[in-house]
Amino acid sequence: MKSSVTKAFRNRLSELPKSVQEQAVKSFSLWKEEPYHASLQFKRVSQRKLIYSVRISLNYRALGLLESDHIYLSSARGHPIYRAVNGSRNYTLHTE
Repeated sequence: MKSSVTKAFRNRLSELPKSVQEQAVKSFSLWKEEPYHASLQFKRVSQRKLIYSVRISLNYRALGLLESDHIYLSSARGHPIYRAVNGSRNYTLHTE
């Protein structure tokens, strides 16, 4: 599976703590080798759109839109925000 990140994703990730940024690098390295590794919890989170979540750490997730065999990561958020978004089924992806 191929992947790329949007400008919004890079901007949001750069605002997160350094430890989260470092964990994101590790998580995405593993994801490139084995997207469905259990520790990443890569899964679809919307029934209407092909939006997927991948675990950065216990408290952070990345969201992306899957098109064919390519995921476009567009959001990196703390888990409480992710839960609120997930609970409401209101998924907004920033595609700048």
